[in-house]
Amino acid sequence: MLSVAPLSISPPVVPTAESYILLVDDHEPTLRRLDQVIELAGHHCVATRSGCEALLCCDRSRPRVVVTDFNMPNLDGRALARWLQTRHPSVPIILLSGQDFNPESLGELKRIFTAVLSKPVDLAELLTLLNRLMPPKPKRDRDAGRP
Repeated sequence: MLSVAPLSISPPVVPTAESYILLVDDHEPTLRRLDQVIELAGHHCVATRSGCEALLCCDRSRPRVVVTDFNMPNLDGRALARWLQTRHPSVPIILLSGQDFNPESLGELKRIFTAVLSKPVDLAELLTLLNRLMPPKPKRDRDAGRP
């Protein structure tokens, strides 16, 4: 789904060596909350507000997992997933959506996405899924080098 909306000029800083989870959601409060919860669970996240920002991040460094909203301006979650599958076919993609899908649409989405979760997101379910796809680093490794 494409629409006209302003594009972000400067994407977030993307790590080049560290594995990360890419979060994509145009709703800032949801994005911030997911980022906080996932970081506290031991994962490194890069949060982006659009599918276009997500593409720029993926061009710089391949994420280990992508968690994306469905309805977003300019580039929706489905289009983002299709692009990712052509460039990085091994990257798992988790769809978050507040939309109710009919059985046919849900079946199509389950062929595109690793998992489809409804909003409001059950954070325990999301973290369990993320831990299975990308186990968090041990705390001592995450804190290495910090004063």
